[in-house]
Amino acid sequence: MTGSYDILRAFSGEPIVAPATPRGKSAIAIVRASGEGIIDVFQRAIAPNKDFRQIAPNRAVVIDFAIGDFSDRAVVVVYRAPKSYTGEDMVELFVHGNPVLVDMVIRVCIEHGARMAMPGEFTLRAVAHGKMSLADAELVNQTIEAPTRRALVAVKRAGRENQILRSAKDKLWKLLVEFSAALEFPEDEVSPKQREQWLTQIREVSSDLKEFLSRAKTSRVLREGVYVAIAGEPNVGKSTLFNRIVGAERAIVSPHPGTTRDVIEATVEIDGVPVVVADTAGIHDASHPVEIEGIRRAHNTLADADLVVWVVDGTSETPKPPPEGIENLIVVINKADLGVSPEVERKFPDAMKISALTGEGFDDLVEKIKSAWVDIPEQAVIVPIRIEMLVGEALDYLAQADDALQNDFWDVAQVAIEGADLALGKIFDETDKDIYAEIFDNFCIGK
Repeated sequence: MTGSYDILRAFSGEPIVAPATPRGKSAIAIVRASGEGIIDVFQRAIAPNKDFRQIAPNRAVVIDFAIGDFSDRAVVVVYRAPKSYTGEDMVELFVHGNPVLVDMVIRVCIEHGARMAMPGEFTLRAVAHGKMSLADAELVNQTIEAPTRRALVAVKRAGRENQILRSAKDKLWKLLVEFSAALEFPEDEVSPKQREQWLTQIREVSSDLKEFLSRAKTSRVLREGVYVAIAGEPNVGKSTLFNRIVGAERAIVSPHPGTTRDVIEATVEIDGVPVVVADTAGIHDASHPVEIEGIRRAHNTLADADLVVWVVDGTSETPKPPPEGIENLIVVINKADLGVSPEVERKFPDAMKISALTGEGFDDLVEKIKSAWVDIPEQAVIVPIRIEMLVGEALDYLAQADDALQNDFWDVAQVAIEGADLALGKIFDETDKDIYAEIFDNFCIGK
């Protein structure tokens, strides 16, 4: 079992309750509940003026309810199994968006027989009752976690294109049945034509899976984002550039060197990609302990960054080059509005010239940053790493099957095809329950 996630309890059907909206003050908050006897739990817990057991399913109804000496009005929707999100009886109560009220409702439901839901338990129960596949459930979480509109579109496209994986699974199963049947009669020699047909089928499936996996891997940046570090000597304009990229004065801008002592980060969206921008302390020879610590953190940030923007003061007579060993690097000459010294021109002949203060060259820098990450496919798809790994595993098995067939190793080919079929099967269903804990532990409470 992974962590403390109790799979057996999740599959027990016992009544659960949880907030379905983020904590905080709002116009409306939703309390969601599911499981055996949950309608009776609410009937006892909040003393509604209407009998929940008599409310028509899937319809919003206004009720008055009371918890101790507190009374209020709310909207309730009662769902009857199996026509609900989880496939069980469900209740969704829409109350005023005060977290104190939400806590009151949840507490009194627990006192009357429900328990607090585990992360993702509503969706897990939907999987258990056949309302969705494991892949569909992961898509739910991917939808919630998508950081940008472009990422959200890629998640939804992946959901639609799960059919590619289902189709590959169906083709492999049919091939496996046909292949296994042929091996049942070893006295009948497999003809070269039959072998070529099997090879063609394997290669067609492999081609579809490779194309899907390639798009998924090159689309990861939409989900994972890019980490960009702005670095350079003190007083070269790093913080001014950081503020211009972020669009707000997050970093202190001062004419005194060494103003930034720590790493300051902010997240922006560039071309649909979440970009974490880090402003670092000026890298130079220092003696003060605080400055030394800031420089140490700056070097660590450069090592972790996907892209480093090294800023040079265009007016400097002794510009410092970037540290060695940085692979993805953009050198920019800042303060171009004040002119560029011959020494800077000599040392950095190919560097971009910008003015973080006036915005000169800024748009070109953003385009340069955009070109630093891999090209995202037009038909981008975002899938969980688990699915990427299983598709990759299936491809490895298919390569083994292809090689075995070419060399007439029939038993080896059969085992390899079975392995590919099993790997794709795990995308949609999983008999090893440990994977449920791993997946659903990452969900939010109430989903």
